[in-house]
Amino acid sequence: MRNTIADYQRLIDQNQVKQTLKSESTNVAPIPSLFTMPLKKTILNKDGNASHSGKKASSQGGEGGAHSEPTVPINCVAFNQNEKYADQFATVDEQGRLSIWDAKKGVKQIEEPKVTNGLLMTCSFESREGKLIACGGIDTKLHIFSINPSGKKKEKLTLIEKVKELTGHYGLITCSSFMNQQYLVSGSNDSSIMLWDLEKPGRFLVKYGEHQNEVLSLDVFQLDGNIIVSGSNDATTRVWDIRQKSPCIRIFEKNKCGVSAVKFMTDCVNTIAIGCDDSSIKLYDLRAIGKIGKYKEEQGFESVQSLAFSTSGRLLFSSYNNNNIKVWDVLQERKVTQIKGQHREAVKSISMSYDGGTLVSAGKDGIVHLWGQ
Repeated sequence: MRNTIADYQRLIDQNQVKQTLKSESTNVAPIPSLFTMPLKKTILNKDGNASHSGKKASSQGGEGGAHSEPTVPINCVAFNQNEKYADQFATVDEQGRLSIWDAKKGVKQIEEPKVTNGLLMTCSFESREGKLIACGGIDTKLHIFSINPSGKKKEKLTLIEKVKELTGHYGLITCSSFMNQQYLVSGSNDSSIMLWDLEKPGRFLVKYGEHQNEVLSLDVFQLDGNIIVSGSNDATTRVWDIRQKSPCIRIFEKNKCGVSAVKFMTDCVNTIAIGCDDSSIKLYDLRAIGKIGKYKEEQGFESVQSLAFSTSGRLLFSSYNNNNIKVWDVLQERKVTQIKGQHREAVKSISMSYDGGTLVSAGKDGIVHLWGQ
């Protein structure tokens, strides 16, 4: 009887949430049918060993013109979410290089050319101060660097310094995110999620081993750094609250394929976007404990690589294991535009700037594009 009551409660809650979204969609102005995302800048992630044979970027359109210089594939791009450094973003690539860029000027500010001898998969900024960045990859370590030392907004970034190195994973580190200035969380293809205390830089503070396959993505709710969402190749999405004795507080319905990208809606703890290996995106609401939206066009298995929300949460951006970026109207569950042809290969990562004015995309072609109105 208890389970039956709970099932009815979930159904009622889910119907209420869906009805609310439908009513909201009829009360807001529709997104223009000619909505576009103009290309603002194009940046090459140039090969540090340009004299050797390297991957070459094919001819590209946009501000950057035609490119034939050797470039290095990028696995992750992330904007600094601190207002003071809103034009700053970072990339990590397959040469083990961490680079920090100025989005407004389209130039590299500084780089750490050899964080590791293999590829790096993830990078993330600490947002409250904007002075720490973490990255990790094939060497199974998390590398923590200090940047923006003086905190002056217009100061030229000239110093990047490693302050910590964290060990504990025994597989490729696939994703990472700061929870606050003290705590950091990471996921790995060893199926674990690890919580780290930067004030106690020994081994991990806690290890979460509930996922049954590699952890591909995670995100931290920025208004409450205790809450995490993770996606795994075991086809599950889990929500965690590190304050709880049993920290896994939600497991969403099992998908037919792996969960490759997860993202909290901006400033909304209740709503999570989940990208899957079959190219579908699902929107879940924690109050409903169920799906409230689905975004997919084509059949096939072009895996969703990365997700980003607009500042208002009305638009959802998605990149795929091809050269596409799609923009979805969250309320009306429809695609409003698609960016094709600017990237030549998989768009591995996208990120939205703090002010919502710029979307950055990067991927296997080693090219960074900056988009905005």
